[in-house]
Amino acid sequence: MALCKTALTFRSTLSRQLLGSKHTYSVCINGVPKHARRTFLSDAYKGTSAWRTRRLLAVNMDELKIMLDANFFDLKKPVSSIDLHKFIDNVSDEHQLQSAEQYLYCHRHSPMTNHLRASTVHCYIRTCIDLGMSDKALKVLKDKTNYGLFPDNFTNNLLLGDYLQREDVRGAATVAMEMMRLEILTNDEHLSQLLSLYACHQYLKSGQNTQEETHDLGMTFADATRGQTSLLSRSYHIIGLSMAGRYKEVAQVLQSVADGNKEPCVVNEVIERLQGEMENPTEGNQETISNIQDLLTRLQAEDKILAESLDSLIISETLPLIKEVEKNHSHLKMYPLMLEEWHKEHIEAVKNQIKAAQDHERSIKEQKLEKLLEAVGGIKYWTEKEERRRQEEAKEEERIRELETGDLQTQAEKH
Repeated sequence: MALCKTALTFRSTLSRQLLGSKHTYSVCINGVPKHARRTFLSDAYKGTSAWRTRRLLAVNMDELKIMLDANFFDLKKPVSSIDLHKFIDNVSDEHQLQSAEQYLYCHRHSPMTNHLRASTVHCYIRTCIDLGMSDKALKVLKDKTNYGLFPDNFTNNLLLGDYLQREDVRGAATVAMEMMRLEILTNDEHLSQLLSLYACHQYLKSGQNTQEETHDLGMTFADATRGQTSLLSRSYHIIGLSMAGRYKEVAQVLQSVADGNKEPCVVNEVIERLQGEMENPTEGNQETISNIQDLLTRLQAEDKILAESLDSLIISETLPLIKEVEKNHSHLKMYPLMLEEWHKEHIEAVKNQIKAAQDHERSIKEQKLEKLLEAVGGIKYWTEKEERRRQEEAKEEERIRELETGDLQTQAEKH
């Protein structure tokens, strides 16, 4: 049986031919065609073509599901990471996706949990997106204890971008906050920072955020703008730190911008938000609050506060920058290579799995033979057979040494 096959694509629908049957992914979301919504990430960045035409391990999904159900639910046996991956990489409908979620849960609570493949995490989340079920991916992503999915920035970006494209700002901001908790919103991942900043801005603007989310939302703003020097980034960095209650850091940033900038360095919305949050200072931070108020007064006196709104800056700065960064992103070239490398790893894993099964079967047969010989008094036969084998091996080694010695003598004679 061939170990791999290629995913097929069509113009109006995303389809894949698996084991002789066609499975179709819808390209509409809640009845609204994708082209009718704002596109945040291009197909080139998402590697849509490479994803749809990637090589898959050929499997019989019905047989594989029977085996996984038996091992996970009935026998409580550990399942190899490659068997789990084979199923998830070939999921094509909601029913199979539900089974995949259950398998991820079981795998997380098995001795094999540390062997979950990065390719499996990526495939599960990307398949959820393809099937229009990003909420299922987000549910699993948030529950680290029971599922243990830790996707990379690229996979998180795909999920965040999908939520933004569907104008679900709560979902997008939730993905951004997950990246903050994983500490992967860094300067090295500027696209993740930009997407997260946009998502959290829209979420805060919508008024859907809860009091319980204030700290994490603030820290996401802070991480999404850390190391950036634009007016927008500096303003939201201060807002984020204040939302997280890190007033000493707010004072440090304000002091730095007051001393080091001659032009406007924050927008007026920052001042208004800080003044509102500092109306009722606690006993422990009264001195820091007083210092912040003095710095705000200084910024106003030195005309370093701009009246432009954060919303207008988000539109004018962040959206064009997202396009620019993704267009030049190294992942454009890396993703197809990564998919191919993953496939090679999967092929090798299947080969090793087959070899291990064959070795195990051979070992069982040898054990049965040994027990049979022992039962019928065949130990002498077995011992003599082993002795003859060792003698033959010794003779073969002696012939090889003689040949090597003769070859050396011939070479010496030639010289």
